[in-house]
Amino acid sequence: MLKKVSRKNRKKKTAGCARYAATIPALKVTAGLVVLLAVSIGFVYGYAFFIRSDCLRINDVQVKGLSLLDREAVVHRAGIATGMNIMAVNLSVARRRLQADPWIADVRISRVLPSTIVIDIREHTPLAILDWGGSFLINSHREVFKRLEPTDPSALPVISGIECGDLDEKGHAVGPALNAALDVVEMGVILGERIPGMSIRKVIADRDTGLTLYAFDAIDEVRLGFDDDNDSYITKFRQLGYMLSHCSSQPGTGRLAAAGFEYPDRVVVKAVTAEAYVANSKGGSNEGTGHHRRS
Repeated sequence: MLKKVSRKNRKKKTAGCARYAATIPALKVTAGLVVLLAVSIGFVYGYAFFIRSDCLRINDVQVKGLSLLDREAVVHRAGIATGMNIMAVNLSVARRRLQADPWIADVRISRVLPSTIVIDIREHTPLAILDWGGSFLINSHREVFKRLEPTDPSALPVISGIECGDLDEKGHAVGPALNAALDVVEMGVILGERIPGMSIRKVIADRDTGLTLYAFDAIDEVRLGFDDDNDSYITKFRQLGYMLSHCSSQPGTGRLAAAGFEYPDRVVVKAVTAEAYVANSKGGSNEGTGHHRRS
């Protein structure tokens, strides 16, 4: 009798353990849900506390990288103002608002707790104005970024003679004529101080005659022709400096109608009221009949 009772107790104990084991996963799931609910409630109440806290009010909005844009206009466009709760500002939305400004190439916005917003802007740097069925601004990365408006800077070199193939569908300069004109504009910025009186106003790109430069009050046009090699335009600018030095040393030279650098071994100069004369790249001339040349 004792053995039979023992077996029966063991069966009841085994059945109870099985039922308990079966409830363990359900208990774990329930406990997990309770913890998740508690954490979620904590986040909700914590977020509500933070966005209402006076300790997290914005008292400083720093704007970096501005050159052309107005600081107050940038802050207003971003939708950020002092007194707002710093945690309530949606940085992604503010960034998209600023990127809608055509002058802004890139922008980063960050929080510096407890009370500062930092807006770091990279503006487009305008390099020239393209006369291309209208006036457009092209930047230092050689991409058209906006149409020229009356409030935009206008004291920039104008590039004309551009065709559709000179720009791709995204507005990047791809044509050799346009890129050559932009090369010359960039060289003019670098070499302007070395060549007295040079301030590039206009560059005409022509596929038959090359580039023509308008940059001097005393010379109507400077014909640069084509860039035969990588250093060709640099050499021509150097020749231009020699030519200007020579002309300034000659009394009565007067205003020049044109200076031509189409040929690798000579410079052709034409005065407004006189016949053209030819000089080599070292400068100088010899009087003669018709054209004058230094050998």
